Amino acid sequence: MRTTPWITEDPFAAEDRSETSPAQRAQTLCELGRFAAAVTAAGQAISADPRSVRGWCLMAEAQLGQDNGTAALQAARAASSLRPDDEMPHRLVSLALEALGRDEEAAQAAARATDCTPDSWRAHARLADCLAGVPSRLADALEAAERARDLEPHEAGPYLAIGRVALHHRHLVEIGR
Repeated sequence: MRTTPWITEDPFAAEDRSETSPAQRAQTLCELGRFAAAVTAAGQAISADPRSVRGWCLMAEAQLGQDNGTAALQAARAASSLRPDDEMPHRLVSLALEALGRDEEAAQAAARATDCTPDSWRAHARLADCLAGVPSRLADALEAAERARDLEPHEAGPYLAIGRVALHHRHLVEIGR
């Protein structure tokens, strides 16, 4: 079973959690990697409640799973407009922008996620991933990854972010930058 790092923490616990709700189906389908079916279920969740941030986030995740960055960006932006102070939609905006090759904007969205929730290791790990690809920001990337580790030292995700930053550094050393 494939899990996706940007949705594994579900901040929408207050929303409909019944096993048969379209949002719950969409989440389960995303976790199973069945993204086309997840798009359908997320669409049903959004149709039932167009103001469902969870529905829009799940739609963004499902679209990312299908490598549809444009649709993912639309869904993530819809979620962030509904809840602008929630970090998860901004992380999804960042992932969608990165998928579209818009790295600078992706880093800005990731930074916004850390502004929304400074204590979210996921937000700091996302920021580290964005900054690691920019040679002049490698030190900032490492700082963000280490902040993620400091926030949640018993999670694997922050250590993976540190490893990705180290790989970018190694690549830069190998090409002589």
